[in-house]
Amino acid sequence: MKRLRGIVTPGRVLRVAADAVLLNAAFAAALGIRFLGLAFIGGKPADDFLVMWDRYLDLYLGRAPMLTLEGLVIFALAGFYTRTLGYQTRYKALVILNAVTIFVLLFAASMFAMERSAAFPRAVVPLLWVTALLFVGGTRLIKDALSKVVEVRPVRTANTQVDEGKVLVVGGCGYVGSVLCRDLLAEGFKVRVLDNLMFGIQPIEDLLKHPNFELLEGDFRHVESVVRALYGMGSVVHLGALVGDPACNVDADLTKETNFTATRMIREVARGYQIRRFLFASTSAVYGHQDDYLDENSKVNPLSAYARSKLDAEQALLALRDEIFQPTILRLATIFGWSYRPRFDLVVNLVTAMAVVEEQFKIINGQQWRPFIHVRDVSRATIALLRAPLPVVGGEVFNVGDNDLNHTLHEVGAAVQRVVPAARCLELTTDDEIRNYRVRFDKLHRLVGFRCQTTLEDGIREIVEQIRAGGIANFRDEKYSNVEYTKRLLEELATPTRGGEPRLLEWAEAHLRDPHPSN
Repeated sequence: MKRLRGIVTPGRVLRVAADAVLLNAAFAAALGIRFLGLAFIGGKPADDFLVMWDRYLDLYLGRAPMLTLEGLVIFALAGFYTRTLGYQTRYKALVILNAVTIFVLLFAASMFAMERSAAFPRAVVPLLWVTALLFVGGTRLIKDALSKVVEVRPVRTANTQVDEGKVLVVGGCGYVGSVLCRDLLAEGFKVRVLDNLMFGIQPIEDLLKHPNFELLEGDFRHVESVVRALYGMGSVVHLGALVGDPACNVDADLTKETNFTATRMIREVARGYQIRRFLFASTSAVYGHQDDYLDENSKVNPLSAYARSKLDAEQALLALRDEIFQPTILRLATIFGWSYRPRFDLVVNLVTAMAVVEEQFKIINGQQWRPFIHVRDVSRATIALLRAPLPVVGGEVFNVGDNDLNHTLHEVGAAVQRVVPAARCLELTTDDEIRNYRVRFDKLHRLVGFRCQTTLEDGIREIVEQIRAGGIANFRDEKYSNVEYTKRLLEELATPTRGGEPRLLEWAEAHLRDPHPSN
């Protein structure tokens, strides 16, 4: 029921009703133009004029219900009431053109198939195509043009002075966060980090003296830390999570608490503070393994505790989207590359380290496809989404990566060998099921204009340079692995989070009554 309420909103109902009126107007206009052409230009006698009037009136009254139904169904499938709301004008025009054309062809086919005695006037079909484009497409494009001149902002009931340039990065000391924080500061943002410093302070230590940087040490599973961290912020980038299948398989309860329950709590606090931009780092693993190219409209099929927890969190965030709270979901491709908090439990980074240090590495079932993205490009994409107009990205899901970075594992191995030619690649084939997934990233490119800058080979090269320069003493050290991190988390941070989710939300409400949490 909650999911249905998220789909059937007053705004969408109004748009559907408006399209029903416009379709009928277009049909009436097409019939009217044809009638006038025959009646006046064709010089029909008065008796024929009256007979023809009755016929065309019957055509309209008898065919309008089917035309309306077919048109609304085609428009809904084309995303008129969901996906295209934030499309840029030129892409929206193409979608409208395609949808109207399909609708007119479908309607014409159904009319000609249904007619028994009198054939449906064929000349009405091209006229309907033109009038439908003018009525349905024209109103949308005019509205978009006017919206660029007069920006309509939602009425806010509180916190009208929110500064979206103040960004809270949850998990800002991690693999992605330590890169993102530096890039945000370089772009002029004011950055606050909430992190439990499980991996130490070294990844962001040099930022502590920056005038626009603030570190709050705390566990994002604890509502007191979250309320304190979110106070005064205008935007949120939620990177905090147990990341990866092996790490999440250590303890299912901890995975749910960290990746899902805590996200719901953070959502409630952010909404209480009237924060509009909320970027959530999810994963392309929610698609599971499928042979086709996958986009944001593809079916999801999470196969692991990690993927399920991320998908649950996505749905929890999007379910409460409204005029003020506008979450944006980032389904990240498989990340690689050098970071201020290095990781060597990622496939590209691991095989590269093995090639340099051990001079051999394994690729198992190399025909499998995976999407990849460099950690710096994750940061760049995040900033691009923070800067994008909220009507374009709010409430949307974006695959984050690049079409050119879909690679087989064999191609990963070949790239490593090109950079480290002395290393021996052992390619193994097992009887395990081949699990592919390739992802399309057109939406991010189309709506935000983002493309990745760092290739797979460039990322491999920088890891090789760091290891050879002595930046990594032992790449198998537990501090470079999220699995070992999770085991330590179980030992060191196993305190209950205030008695579960209902208690978390109760604490959030209590703290929000006093918007000045103590230091």
